[in-house]
Amino acid sequence: MERLLRKGQIQSEHLPPVVFEMPALSVLDLEETKINCLPRTCVSKLRELYLAKNFLQKMPSVTMTLDRLEILDVSHNMIETIPAGIEQLTQLRVFNLTGNNIIDFPIALGKLNRLTELMMGHNKLSQLPTEISQLRQLKRFILDENELSMLPTSIVELEELETLDLTANKLEELPRNFYKMKSLTTAHTYHKYYKSGLWLHKNPLTVPPPSVWMTSDPERIYYYLRKLEIRQTPDLQRQKLMVLGASQSGKTSLTRALYVGKSVLMRPLEDSTELLELRAWRTVNHVSYLMYDFGGNPVYWPTLPLFLDAKAFFLIVYDHHAYAQEENYENAIGDWLEILLMHTPGAVVKIIGTHIDLCPDEGTEGVSEDDSVVSQLLARIQAQLNEHAEKLKEELADISNQLNGTELKTYEREQLKNQKKQLEYLQANPLRLFDDVALISNAEDTHGLAKLKEELEIIGVDKTLFAHAQRSVPSVWFKLNDVIKMHESFSLSWKDACAIARQLGITSESLVDCLHFLRDIGQVLWYDKIAHLSSTIFHKPTQLIHVLRCIFRHDTTAFFDFATNRALKCKGGFTEDVFLEAERNFRTTGEISRALLLSLWFYLKLSYTAFDDLVQLTPKLDLWYVVPQPLQPLPYSQFQALLVVPTFNRELHDAADLARRWPESLPTNQRELSLHLWFPLGFPQGVYERYVCRLQALVYFRIDWRDLVYAELESCKLLVSQDLDPEENGALLVQLRSVELRRLKEVWLAIARELRNVLKTTPGLVWYTKLYAEGCEPFELTECFPQEVQVI
Repeated sequence: MERLLRKGQIQSEHLPPVVFEMPALSVLDLEETKINCLPRTCVSKLRELYLAKNFLQKMPSVTMTLDRLEILDVSHNMIETIPAGIEQLTQLRVFNLTGNNIIDFPIALGKLNRLTELMMGHNKLSQLPTEISQLRQLKRFILDENELSMLPTSIVELEELETLDLTANKLEELPRNFYKMKSLTTAHTYHKYYKSGLWLHKNPLTVPPPSVWMTSDPERIYYYLRKLEIRQTPDLQRQKLMVLGASQSGKTSLTRALYVGKSVLMRPLEDSTELLELRAWRTVNHVSYLMYDFGGNPVYWPTLPLFLDAKAFFLIVYDHHAYAQEENYENAIGDWLEILLMHTPGAVVKIIGTHIDLCPDEGTEGVSEDDSVVSQLLARIQAQLNEHAEKLKEELADISNQLNGTELKTYEREQLKNQKKQLEYLQANPLRLFDDVALISNAEDTHGLAKLKEELEIIGVDKTLFAHAQRSVPSVWFKLNDVIKMHESFSLSWKDACAIARQLGITSESLVDCLHFLRDIGQVLWYDKIAHLSSTIFHKPTQLIHVLRCIFRHDTTAFFDFATNRALKCKGGFTEDVFLEAERNFRTTGEISRALLLSLWFYLKLSYTAFDDLVQLTPKLDLWYVVPQPLQPLPYSQFQALLVVPTFNRELHDAADLARRWPESLPTNQRELSLHLWFPLGFPQGVYERYVCRLQALVYFRIDWRDLVYAELESCKLLVSQDLDPEENGALLVQLRSVELRRLKEVWLAIARELRNVLKTTPGLVWYTKLYAEGCEPFELTECFPQEVQVI
């Protein structure tokens, strides 16, 4: 009889049907009852069903209807396949299939997302599907005595997995990313007589070798695999590691410690970073970074957009000890996140806390003070990012409502679509911030430094984060880089670059890709998306940094010490009285005379030709503009402006003088256009200043104040002002007056085009506009900021 039951030649009928019809039945144990089938119907309230050690050749179809089932044990039967419909058991937590003849792991099992235990040992499985990653709640996964020859890389997504038994399979290698199994913290151990942690015995494993995997500490295995993945990453190119943070936060100490491998303490004031320092760093496992150590002083902020790159890896560094005492979040973290949100959407960011050697070990309530501070810090960061995301969501909803309106003109609809596209781009590219904080000691023990190095290596080879860093490139591209570096000029024209490329057999089309690659690895600066800079290649970034460092400096007071700085006398030819006037102009209006510029650039050792070339070239960066010089030098030309840096302007406007030039009421016979811009996500520093620099090419007379510029063009007058009310997100007002409406429209198009181009250089910027007219009939403008002009 037993033989016939086992072979399925007769069906088991010795269990009375009434057992399966008890309405209150929730647990049914039929283990070792010599059954080979179940009735077609069973009580639907069943939560636990035990069918182990029977003669089942297939899963009873009735089990697929038990949608409240939480535990199902069909171990030690003769089941060969798991039927379709298994995904209907949505409440299943424990599924025991041990000791059957199962060959294939069904994809449908991946839909049982409440499973915490899955036992499939002693079967005939040869592979696992990638969909195994869907079992996110799985804690115990038993696969011993199967025929597995490899594991899918997606298995690392089982973040809750605490036990994985792979004993007696055919595994020769573990996945390279297996080190991401965060919850597998023990190996080859027992817990209450059950196997616990990771088990790998009786496999022909060579990667990692037995000397590594035969351990009770899986961290040894993970360490080996991490290093192996890093070393075997193909075509790994150098990447940019950009280090941001407030002044005195420990950025330079950190970058130098990474470079030399030990603590390098800096003197607080004497060693402050001047604008930006570049430092190449290659780890012992051959991961190459070009470290950008940015000066934290706010005087350097206007230069940041020139160097920030969304493809780079960003470290925001803060003084953990000082933050724990003062909790100045905005200065430590918040302001830097805002900068990245505006200039590098989608960038990869990690937070680093320094000076933990100065922190007390324990808090007042026995909880680690560092843990408490970090938790609060991460909560603040998440709140800031959530607020930004919520604003994006609100703006998108508002625009969608407007687009659903029927009374929209074609250009209005197109403008709304463009704004929606920008918002959707920002929504799809949030900052990719790691949800932990690396804490580093600045003392001799450099606590945390080794771990950080390892993290930087692992992150650097992560293709999901930095796909551009793993590519094979022609060797001739590096040859081109070597050749252009030999040119002594501060920049290279597109024409010259094409000529060099042709000599090396590189086409113009390939040259574009080549320059993008050289920019990605930090060898050149090329702003191909900015029209007036697209034909200029800065092939020696360090030279440009030196040029900017001479103007934007945190040590201005020391440099302007007339008694000690001989360059002011020797190169600038200043007397003390004249220099004091030049210094006053520099500090109040941002004006730099030729004599003062010669002094500032003294250490660049420029020839007269190179000096003049720089004066003409650098205004393209929109950090300053050039003032046309008279043919004959005027008296006191040593403080007559050659360059003007709007960022340095601290002078408030003279209300009476402004009223005389720009009466509050529109004069008779004049017409006025005024563009109001507001920025729902914020108005970053530098946009207004870049715009007023661009205007220099259009005007023949101007007066600059801190937040306002008055200018005169041919038959037109212009007023540009910014409002930086801390309670608001910032606003910009552009007003143009003229007697002739035709001329007003012509000039308006020119100044509006420049404004639009400036706004587009900030990837995270969102703006809305209203255009008003006074003194004329209603009309429409369909270019730059297209809309119907509202007449007031």
